[in-house]
Parts: sequence; C-alpha cells; structure tokens
Amino acid sequence: MGCLINKFFTYDSVVPHKANSSHFKNMIINAQQVATGIESLSPYEIKNKYLDMEYNDMEAYVNL
Repeated sequence: MGCLINKFFTYDSVVPHKANSSHFKNMIINAQQVATGIESLSPYEIKNKYLDMEYNDMEAYVNL
C-alpha cells in the first residue's frame, strides 16, 4: 500500500509534508475501516524510502 500512496504523492506533485494533513489521515483511517492493515506514510517515508524505490523501478525500466 505504501508504494501506491507514494505514487499519488509523486505523480500528482503532492509535497510530502501533506502526509501530516488531517484530510489525508482521515482518508487512511476510513480506508483502514474498509480493509485492515492499511497504514499511513510519514513524510520521511514518502520523500526517502518510497521515492528511492520509485526511482530504482523507473531506472530499471528505462535501462532495459
């Protein structure tokens, strides 16, 4: 789920600190009520962990 949330932030040009927004947190809380195991991402995860993963995926795709 983290990768999908990160794609939203990355490709829709949403700045990572918006992960602290009450609206974003409410969206995740409501998603958790529908499906268990969904966790919110921190701005750090969006900006570092998942952005690095996305970069590596795109680099591998481009260098085929």
